[in-house]
Amino acid sequence: MTVSELLDRQRSFYESGNTLDTRSRRAMLQILANTLKEKAGDNPESGVILNAIADVRKHLYKWTGTGRLRLLLSLFARPGKGGPIPYGCALVDASGSGDSLSSILLPLVSALAAGNTAVVLIPDSPAGRLAGSIIDDTFTDDFVATVPVYDVAAEDLDSLDFSLVHVCGSGMPSSGHEGFLAFSSLSE
Repeated sequence: MTVSELLDRQRSFYESGNTLDTRSRRAMLQILANTLKEKAGDNPESGVILNAIADVRKHLYKWTGTGRLRLLLSLFARPGKGGPIPYGCALVDASGSGDSLSSILLPLVSALAAGNTAVVLIPDSPAGRLAGSIIDDTFTDDFVATVPVYDVAAEDLDSLDFSLVHVCGSGMPSSGHEGFLAFSSLSE
């Protein structure tokens, strides 16, 4: 399957509203944490990722504004208040991340927490193969897909219309609240 076909499938999945519910985002992050524990074991690097997932899950309701959303009431005519809105389909370019599992998975955690679907470019390294295995065992391709870097030409990626492109190591925040905000836009 080409990256263009993956992107079309992910757009359909995103537009169906499957990623918008905060409870389902938290559940997907927990499933990712469980798969990470199973495949990577207990080491310092997986501990950093697991701590980041736990922190995001703990604060996600507050960050999304779930529960505080005020609806427009016709009697009182108060304006609605919205929270951050996901961009849609994100490309996480981990091709330059080297041999670090956390530099591949932390941006993915932020993208999922914000409610995006994602295509992750996996480097040809031991950490890249482990990250690819974790992602492929956890998610379906229409939600999160992995693509080995050597399978994709740079020109192909430039021609595709991703909602957001995150290049690992680019200085863009990739975890915590800042990462969540980087992968979402604020509603007005």
